[in-house]
Amino acid sequence: MTKSSAYRKDNNAAKAHVYGCDGKGPNPYEEGTRPARLWDKWREFYMNGESRMDEMAAAYGEFRPDRLEAS
Repeated sequence: MTKSSAYRKDNNAAKAHVYGCDGKGPNPYEEGTRPARLWDKWREFYMNGESRMDEMAAAYGEFRPDRLEAS
């Protein structure tokens, strides 16, 4: 079964919003709507990915240049 074009549009918009704001900020969609659920899904996916990258950096002694603060 394929996803509808409306679902794909909502999914892509939610994903673009989460990645555009680096997973920070409140959910911009009305609670209980499909875009809100998709935003939550992509935010969780994004944050899990960030967590895995941080764990790998700690385990292998690498740094994340995007995490360094300007001094």
